Amino acid sequence: MISGDRNFLENIRAYEKDSRYFLEKGELVKAFECVVWAWAWLEIGLEVGKIAIGPAHAGEQKNSRENGEIR
Repeated sequence: MISGDRNFLENIRAYEKDSRYFLEKGELVKAFECVVWAWAWLEIGLEVGKIAIGPAHAGEQKNSRENGEIR
């Protein structure tokens, strides 16, 4: 579960929704661009403390950041 700043969450959801829309229309580049933007909003929100990932993924997120991995 992701929680936090409403504006960050709305932008993530909007880009994810747009990505699905373009994917269904066969516009793969636009779909990919949207999912990249969703991911960017997620990473930025986590980095600046505007959003948090709930317990189901918390350990995974912590471990990947400690190891310098990008997921």
